[in-house]
Amino acid sequence: MSVKFRPSRHPLQGPALTPLLSRSTTKLTPNKLLTAYAHPGLRTNGSQRHISATPLTTNVQLSGIQAKMQVHTQPLSGATSPSKVYQAFNRKLLIPGMTPVEFTLPRIRKRAASDPDLVMQLGRQARERGVPPAAALSVVKRCYHMSQAGSVQGKVKANNQDSHFYVTSLVPGAEMAMVGVCDGHGESGHFVSGMVSKRLPSVIRETFLYYRGRTADLWPTVLIESFKKVSGDLSRQAFDSTYSGSTCVTVVFTGNMLLCANVGDSRAVLGRRDGSSFTAVPLSRDHKPDVEEEQQRILDFGGRVEAIRVDGEDIGPLRVWLQSEDVPGLAMTRAMGDTVASRVGVISTPEISFTQLRPEDAFVILASDGIWEFISSQEAVDLAGSYLQEGRLEACCQALVAEATKRWRSEEDCVDDITVLIAELDN
Repeated sequence: MSVKFRPSRHPLQGPALTPLLSRSTTKLTPNKLLTAYAHPGLRTNGSQRHISATPLTTNVQLSGIQAKMQVHTQPLSGATSPSKVYQAFNRKLLIPGMTPVEFTLPRIRKRAASDPDLVMQLGRQARERGVPPAAALSVVKRCYHMSQAGSVQGKVKANNQDSHFYVTSLVPGAEMAMVGVCDGHGESGHFVSGMVSKRLPSVIRETFLYYRGRTADLWPTVLIESFKKVSGDLSRQAFDSTYSGSTCVTVVFTGNMLLCANVGDSRAVLGRRDGSSFTAVPLSRDHKPDVEEEQQRILDFGGRVEAIRVDGEDIGPLRVWLQSEDVPGLAMTRAMGDTVASRVGVISTPEISFTQLRPEDAFVILASDGIWEFISSQEAVDLAGSYLQEGRLEACCQALVAEATKRWRSEEDCVDDITVLIAELDN
């Protein structure tokens, strides 16, 4: 049997990455600047508007990395000044889709757009939706979480590469809460995930304090620049992020609005009461190679999108590869880190959505794909809703982790790292 080597089904971690590294003999050179690629787009579904934009750029030198599972931050007295916004233009006009909800997508731009244009558009939509710059009261009543390390053939992994954060007071004098979940992959994935979860809340706060009162497009600028700062500093750390990276899904609660910024295939979903049941409202979408516009970006940058192939048969999901080498085999199209993958169109640009809360909105679930691989958004919301009605939402985290673990064991010989965070709303 002739077998062409490709990586395993799930994002590679630990020793599984070694064969790929040994096959990489050609020195990789930058193909095209990813900062020259942006996807303007707008979609509307009732109270939701979703925008894709390329982040602005700044430089902040970080020191050290401490991979903590939960971050509680303190208000800062000042803010760092970002660098000038550089100009970057679109190479392709595509409007992203959002699953599982279907949308009617208006064509909103007939020309290439620069980063400032995209930020202004995001800001305009934020103002139309009534996104406040700061809120007097937070809608988060309580927050619950649980994280569990994965296993391979029954043996628990040495490192849990998931991490999360929960910040109760984002800035002084404003009770804005923020939650997030990160899912690392690769040999240094736990370091990348840990750094993102540790640094992103403080960088968002610093950027917010700097831009507050200076721009009408406050929140789009804050979120876009913050992700860019943290992603750019990963390459200057002691750990190697060449073949390692992390997802990051973040939700900011400000007044009666939710702002979601997402990179990768971790997911955020809102649980909305519908009579005696609950409906799942997507706050983010998974960035996978089977999404048409995501795949097209990879191809535009000279990458390949293929599944693992054995004897002519495709096995598992589509993955991102260099054109002439069987690396990195990444099962997502956006990530923090992943230097090699970034050369073929894997970007750290967050996809941002604004969602106006309704009185019937009860909770928000954020989780790594250890949950979402075998549990749908609606199933997770149904389970959380049943526990909420019993007054035991905290136990729902344990139930979700247990159910996900059960399904992993029935389908695979491994269990992915699993992290779930539920924010109960006092709305």
